[in-house]
Amino acid sequence: MVQLHKTASKVMDFFESFKGSRPALNVDKLLVVRSQSRQNFPLDEMESKLDEVGKIIGGKEVDPISNEAKDILNEMDEILRNSMEISGSVDANGFMRMKNDLETMGLQTEFKIFALKHSNAVIAIWKDRSGIGPLYVEVTICDNGK
Repeated sequence: MVQLHKTASKVMDFFESFKGSRPALNVDKLLVVRSQSRQNFPLDEMESKLDEVGKIIGGKEVDPISNEAKDILNEMDEILRNSMEISGSVDANGFMRMKNDLETMGLQTEFKIFALKHSNAVIAIWKDRSGIGPLYVEVTICDNGK
């Protein structure tokens, strides 16, 4: 669990969003941290910022529509279901559906999935398309048992 917190800290530090960050969920083998960034960069740099933070945490990018991404989502879902009562089933296209839903609400949204040595991470950032307002950051990390 310590490794999950260290990885989340690196992400929050990179986006200058450590102040005010807090775990939205902190259960055995799964950590979700959300915050608001102090950085203000153009919308067209969002994807490259995710590439940069992926390098910092030592992650290998995973295609969001691949079987590997589906396995990661299922793993995160299983950990979550073992820690609390949840109805419904996992949606293998959940990452893309979330992005589309946020963009429908007028938000520029980018996310990347990374496989790390001991964990898997999904890092999502979003901001109003007008460019006004803060950048929000969410990192979801689960222990992959390796």
